[in-house]
Amino acid sequence: MTARRSLVVASLVALSAALVVDVSCKSYGTGGGDGGMNPGGPALVIGASIGETGGLSGQVRALKGGLATAQLQLNALGGILNRQIEFNIEDDGSQPSLATTVVKGLLSSKSVGILGPGASSQVQAVYPLIKAASVPEVSATATSILLAQGYPAKQGWFFRTVPDDTSQGKAVAQFAWQGPNGKEASTGQCRHMAIVYNDDAYGGPMDKIIEPYFMGLGGSIVPPSISVPANVAGSYMTQATSIVSAVPLPDCLAMVVFAPVGDQLVNDLRTAIAADIASHPGHTSHWNNTFFIIGTDGCYDPSFITNGRVAPADPMSMSFVQGVYGTTADTNPPNRPQYNDFKTLYEAEVGLVSGMTDPDPYTSSEYDAAILLALAIQAAGTTDGPAVRNAMFDVSRGKGPGATAYGPAQVADAIDALKRGQDINYNGAAGDEDFDDFGNVLGDFIIWQVQGTQFATHDYIAASQL
Repeated sequence: MTARRSLVVASLVALSAALVVDVSCKSYGTGGGDGGMNPGGPALVIGASIGETGGLSGQVRALKGGLATAQLQLNALGGILNRQIEFNIEDDGSQPSLATTVVKGLLSSKSVGILGPGASSQVQAVYPLIKAASVPEVSATATSILLAQGYPAKQGWFFRTVPDDTSQGKAVAQFAWQGPNGKEASTGQCRHMAIVYNDDAYGGPMDKIIEPYFMGLGGSIVPPSISVPANVAGSYMTQATSIVSAVPLPDCLAMVVFAPVGDQLVNDLRTAIAADIASHPGHTSHWNNTFFIIGTDGCYDPSFITNGRVAPADPMSMSFVQGVYGTTADTNPPNRPQYNDFKTLYEAEVGLVSGMTDPDPYTSSEYDAAILLALAIQAAGTTDGPAVRNAMFDVSRGKGPGATAYGPAQVADAIDALKRGQDINYNGAAGDEDFDDFGNVLGDFIIWQVQGTQFATHDYIAASQL
């Protein structure tokens, strides 16, 4: 560990002890324009639209933990533009309409940037407000391909620190075609796929990626893809019955939905399968040995497991989503030095939950979003929106090929370099985070599986394979 990194970690530990940050708080701020903590003026306020309630509430610990780590690190280093950073967090209820209200409020309170919202449909709803205000927006979880379309290169205000669904849709189709046992196995591959997807900016576009890609491999979609509202319904037995009565029987189900919908759908599908086996004993081997379920990043949420517990009050109870597979961006890459440096910072500031060996999914991508926005403000030398937007591209990938790379452990050095007018390339915890001209990044994916009371990594798919 370098002396500089040791100093940063030590500062975080000391500041954590003094501040005792609670990741349930509305904002993280320590300054107020007192000329000491904030010699450059009042604290810089960055708004954060987070689904503390609703379908995305399972991500709260991840998103707040990422922001807490960034806030404490930055402020321990003296802040940005010699001003402390404060994250003003508001609950958007995981709903597009509420996110619009939240973002209006954050912008009216002079937020210099917006982090979130989490869902693609929410980003779609708030983007006109973002554009009108000329304020950069960064989401760590919104993946729809629709969000980075409709404007010229380097003229958009939306950025994200996870890869979009062009790659994820291909990952779903590839995994389904190869099967859980791998392409060399003699059995277990999916040739007939059922699809259930959210009828929103997230699910609809990904369905349109999965279907043609899977059919191009030689597969078929049976029955025709089924859309459902993004908000969970009390039952999906109609959809489940349609799936189990399809001809031919589907070998797999792809679910492009959020965790609450996924839980209810899996539960009802298990019931429908049991009824089909009772009526058609010859289907037993197919359902028990061939069929498998594939979720997406919308279900890669701790609540997908906890809400599926057979005994809800027992944390060790088996979940009825046991065995479900899925895809998501690899936000906890174990062999990435920048991720492990971030993990050290996170453990010093927030601390891991008992029994967990890594922060929650998307903690690192939210941290990267916050750090990139802060570095862009430093690079711009102002909070003026257009200047910060332009600097987002520069700090993420460097203005030229000679830019010096900095990771989470070198944020202090990156700030110093920017103060000297030098070119930097921030390499993030979750990935390199090099924004293309439309605010997108590339990244690797994992195949996850619910095993016991947690998600386990079943396999990896590199970005170069998609």
